[in-house]
Amino acid sequence: MLLEWKSNPTLRLLALILAILAVVGISFLNRYAETFDAEVESLYLIPIAFVAWTQSRRLALAFAALAVIPAVWSCVVGHAESPFRLQTLFELVQHTGTFLTATLVVSLLADVMRERSHQAHMDGLTDVANASHFHEIVERELARAKRYGRPVTVGFIDVDDFKTVNDTLGHNGGDEILRAVAEVIKNGLRASDTVGRLGGDEFGVLLPETDAAEATAILERLRLQIAAESRAHETSVRASIGATSLDAAADATTAQAVIQRADALMYRVKVDGKNGVLVEAYE
Repeated sequence: MLLEWKSNPTLRLLALILAILAVVGISFLNRYAETFDAEVESLYLIPIAFVAWTQSRRLALAFAALAVIPAVWSCVVGHAESPFRLQTLFELVQHTGTFLTATLVVSLLADVMRERSHQAHMDGLTDVANASHFHEIVERELARAKRYGRPVTVGFIDVDDFKTVNDTLGHNGGDEILRAVAEVIKNGLRASDTVGRLGGDEFGVLLPETDAAEATAILERLRLQIAAESRAHETSVRASIGATSLDAAADATTAQAVIQRADALMYRVKVDGKNGVLVEAYE
């Protein structure tokens, strides 16, 4: 869950506000901790680590540096007769080093975890969702569509005659075409939509809140854009697209069944001459 916060502006803002409130609360607790002979300064590391995990490294370092101020404030106000003692300077240096080091360690760890998560969920060649992750996303969307009674469409896109492209341009050239096709699909979809690579030259698209008529218009536009991109690369790549639309997901419907149905419709386009779009209701 926390890995998703950094990519969501609203969650990032919420995390920062919570961290600020935590630092303020700990500073008050720290001010009176000496009365109970308690050490609470290590608690500052909790909001500092939270910010390091959810925010950019620059912001996290700035937050950690500012958190030093309330951390040493109790030392100043607790010794009014000599507030700026040598011990205060020592604590300032100590806290600054500790907070900044903790921030760097947590921030680097978060980057490693996000990179591993990205590699586990994304296709290495095209940087769209891999097949397993796409299935997971479709499964979640089907459950949401069922819960709220909303339409959803799943499409299956196959690049026509891709073997000819590989034979003509070689595998490196073929990979370049696949990356270009994936980019066209991503750019042609809405922010709420998802694209995944299901096989060598096969892509899946998830269109939430989209009925058959809307999906037909979206997918037809994608087909034309793929053809235009093909001409820009001086190839004859086209796409056959099948899609199945659900008014509301049935109880027995699974992601696998819906994707297979879209695949079957794509195959019908292939049989009918390729380079077309066929959208039907899920049955």
